[in-house]
Amino acid sequence: MPIETLNSPCRAFLGHECCRKGHRFGPAIREYFLLHFVIRGKGRLFTPQGEYTLETGEGFLLSPGEVSTYVADKDDPWEYVWVGVGATNETEEILRRHGLEPGAHCFVYRDEGSVIPTLIGLVSNYQLNSYEQAMGAFYLLMGTVAMEEKERSGGRYLEKCYDYMEKHYSDALTVEAMADHLHMSRSYLYRIFKQNLGISPQRAILNFRLEKASMLVERGGIPLTEIALSCGFYDLSHFSKAYKERYEQSPKAENKQEE
Repeated sequence: MPIETLNSPCRAFLGHECCRKGHRFGPAIREYFLLHFVIRGKGRLFTPQGEYTLETGEGFLLSPGEVSTYVADKDDPWEYVWVGVGATNETEEILRRHGLEPGAHCFVYRDEGSVIPTLIGLVSNYQLNSYEQAMGAFYLLMGTVAMEEKERSGGRYLEKCYDYMEKHYSDALTVEAMADHLHMSRSYLYRIFKQNLGISPQRAILNFRLEKASMLVERGGIPLTEIALSCGFYDLSHFSKAYKERYEQSPKAENKQEE
């Protein structure tokens, strides 16, 4: 496994790449911080903590000592700019100031239309091992990281999760199936739900099914067994218990018009 190093913690570098379809880098370990900003296309990042799908407007941070691999999409490969900086107190403080703790991975950045072209211009005129140029790019890029919107990518994934639930809530919907659909690990999916909604994906699926069931119960005239099955509950007693816990009333009591 390759270990990439900077000769000094005070060194820095930058670059720009249009990746080939399916291009893979890693697994590798670095002794410095490395940030990638996706400016076109998409790809996936693999770390021991999870798998992440990223696209235009998002980026990822790799911290010293962690193993990572990243792969360009086979249909729409990403293009990105990157900057590597030594792990100094100064760089760690700057990262934290922008909401990026060491060990964090994904973030959202906001480019008003001038930063990325400016950076690509810096790369084209970059003199190898120029600390000043690379650190200038680092400060420029960090200014685009949207601290107040750093959960936006999680919100976007939540929308995709609920779209998936809408289509499959009556089937054998599982957290594993949803994670596979979004090309991410269960652990990362769990973090998205906990950070944004305060609940687990499993609880979110259950709540979604109960909400659908509640609408049918309130409509009345539909046998409870049919409601349960249509909402993904294959055990009527489990359905009734979960419904009562959430709505403090049994579905049978609410479904007054049931014959």
